[in-house]
Amino acid sequence: MRRFEWFMLLAIVSTVTACVTPNQQLPDPIPGPVCTEIGCESLLVVDLVDTDILPEETYQIEVCVDGTCVDESVTVDIPGETGVGRLSLQADDDLIEFTLPPGDYDTTAVVSVMVADAAGSVIVEGESDAVPLERAQPNGPDCPPVCFTGRMQV
Repeated sequence: MRRFEWFMLLAIVSTVTACVTPNQQLPDPIPGPVCTEIGCESLLVVDLVDTDILPEETYQIEVCVDGTCVDESVTVDIPGETGVGRLSLQADDDLIEFTLPPGDYDTTAVVSVMVADAAGSVIVEGESDAVPLERAQPNGPDCPPVCFTGRMQV
């Protein structure tokens, strides 16, 4: 560094040092946890094991989780919309994805699923009294949101 730059650096350090006295207390940090803002959604995935979902077809799907049900017509690979949760049906993997409504769920859920074709014939249905739900808090244990994921086979 040139002599002038060293002089300026020394002047800045001296000024900062003079402004902070040994008895000066710094303010306390913000109380509580510091949280990031990573989002998540609670999701139930249903594997349709012995069912072949056809691309571009429309199916009637009913999913009930702990007594809250969604019953709607869903076109394969196009997510549906409802006020409670979203349903989507994927032909590649023969999966139903149900976005659970916000809430605090137990470690297991009572789930029932029914899928009918366009003619109204039930092609698959099943239920479980104990689908495991895994709790996740992507921003840390003391920070929202809290999300749950579960998976079952029908």
